[in-house]
Amino acid sequence: GNGFALDDLSIIFRNERVHALAAPWTWFGQTYWPPDQGPALYRPLAMLSFALQWAVGDGSPFVFHLASVLLYLLATLAVYWLAWHCLSPAFAFVAAALFAVHPVHVEAVGNVVGQSEVAVGALVPLAVAWYVRARRRGPLGVRDGAPLALLYAIALCFKEHAVVLPALIVLAELLLEEPITPRVRIERMLPVLLGLTAVLVVFWTVRTMVTGGLVGRDILPAFRGGDQATRLLTALGVVPEYLRLLLFPLHLSADYSPQQIPILDHFTARAFDGLVVLALLVALVGWSWRRHPVVAFGACWAAVTLFPVSNIL
Repeated sequence: GNGFALDDLSIIFRNERVHALAAPWTWFGQTYWPPDQGPALYRPLAMLSFALQWAVGDGSPFVFHLASVLLYLLATLAVYWLAWHCLSPAFAFVAAALFAVHPVHVEAVGNVVGQSEVAVGALVPLAVAWYVRARRRGPLGVRDGAPLALLYAIALCFKEHAVVLPALIVLAELLLEEPITPRVRIERMLPVLLGLTAVLVVFWTVRTMVTGGLVGRDILPAFRGGDQATRLLTALGVVPEYLRLLLFPLHLSADYSPQQIPILDHFTARAFDGLVVLALLVALVGWSWRRHPVVAFGACWAAVTLFPVSNIL
């Protein structure tokens, strides 16, 4: 029953480009935000999907919210399929059920532009599960690598943070597969990783041509007057918030601006808490790497997928 909110207004409701269907390839030559506003992002399939939803419902927000819920269902099933390859069937069901009802996901599903998040949240677990399944059937071939490359390309075109897929596949190889010599492991992974790298190079080349820059046009205004320490300390201060949202998501937010996340220019208790959480995470990975590899896999998955937005780079 909700309408459009926040970025939905600029990206969809007031964006004339979304209000008329164009040939699918035209979206690959346009930035995500309208040229006169916002950062130079590149999400052509997200924009194409918005245009299709606008056409189906003649601009009705209901159609967009229905699509968000259906995408979320797909993401939950993808998580279940991945968990099926990591855990017993009962624990796989529990993991997917917990994912399905976790309140924090409202932050991505409640607003329409979050569809790009949810789409990547479906495609990336699907791709990792595909890799694990293929590895257990035997040597990887073109019929296994081609779907992975296609899933990677589609995910990147929904939102850039799908870039982490190759790292997640390496994690799956290290922690979910049988122990083998490093040389054999590299030989088995290399064709897949080379294929994914080729997809990434093509995608980022096109993205750079369209947006006019390798990364983006600007930095977060709150960091303009700060230095490297400010950026890293602030990132450290966000870590406890991630843990709180995972374990006690009582207070949710549609946006985490500097008013929500304080900018830290010196070492504070908040930064100390973040350091403690990271130390415990490293200890958990070290303890479970041999004893319970799936636990280490889950902890490392969280670290890898949050890395693009960590402000460390």
